[in-house]
Amino acid sequence: MKTVLKDAFVDGWFDQGSLHKARQLLLELLAMRLDAPSDIRERVETCTDAALLDKWFRRAVNAKSISEVFAD
Repeated sequence: MKTVLKDAFVDGWFDQGSLHKARQLLLELLAMRLDAPSDIRERVETCTDAALLDKWFRRAVNAKSISEVFAD
């Protein structure tokens, strides 16, 4: 029988790790494709919304300007 442990601390730790990786990947993509100013880098580094990071990443893949990525 397989035991599955559910722990809020561990889940939160994994969530934070996923957010950190998503931020890191987005910043790397922006560095390769577009010139992201420091305020944009800070915005990415402080974002805690995984869906928003994903949205920005998807936009950044084909965006021709930084404003296309972060337009609301």
